[in-house]
Amino acid sequence: MNKNYLNYDVKTYKNGEILDSEELVVEEKAYAIFLNDEEFTSIVCSPFNLEEMAVGFLWSEGILRDKNRLKDIYVLENENKILIDIEGFNKELETRYFMKSFNSCCGRARTSFYYANDAILCKKNESNISVLDSQITKQIGLLEQKAELFEKTGGVHCAALIEDGKVICFMEDIGRHNTLDKIAGYCFLNNISMENKIIVFTGRLSSEIVLKICKMEIPIIISRSAPTNLGIEIAKDMGITLCGFARNERYHIYSNSYRIKASS
Repeated sequence: MNKNYLNYDVKTYKNGEILDSEELVVEEKAYAIFLNDEEFTSIVCSPFNLEEMAVGFLWSEGILRDKNRLKDIYVLENENKILIDIEGFNKELETRYFMKSFNSCCGRARTSFYYANDAILCKKNESNISVLDSQITKQIGLLEQKAELFEKTGGVHCAALIEDGKVICFMEDIGRHNTLDKIAGYCFLNNISMENKIIVFTGRLSSEIVLKICKMEIPIIISRSAPTNLGIEIAKDMGITLCGFARNERYHIYSNSYRIKASS
């Protein structure tokens, strides 16, 4: 059984001594994604939930938005390949979304939709859901309860999709982007709407991460880590509530704080 981590003999410095010890190290692999028998791209990732990751990646890039077009998906573990059959896929036409060129594509100058397809796929989030201020760090607790691979190795990022205090989907991966693609792919394959839900996350909230969450139509992001200024500006403009450094009963609200309601 693949445990998704490996044992390594290491030298550990502790209390002034260098000792022999053993550490668990997270597994990393590269997989080539083939669309209709043609190699499309490669992704470096944790080698599990690969179907969800590949589908979520294609969904996030705007290449696969209609589930009826997905005819088959198959993972060749020994060859590090993910084979996907998409009805009517036209590589030359549809890679116009994937082969990104820099553009200023947002109506407001301060927001950097620097890829044309991001502007096409993102829309301002008008959701009126809210969460109590005292519940923010409790959402992080829900994430941490499931983070078994992180607990063993410290080498992965984690993300959870939460609704009404319950985890709908949890994913781990060496890549921040991959965790969100895995969640998007899981929801796409299982006909689960991502609207009016919360993403809880361990990674840095950069512009690319916020844009992915914007495409997922999720109104609230909670992360243990820091945002970037561009991540904050995009969240502000796109109607996303962004909470960072959520740990130890403390957090910052960087944008659209109206969704965080006082407990008393």
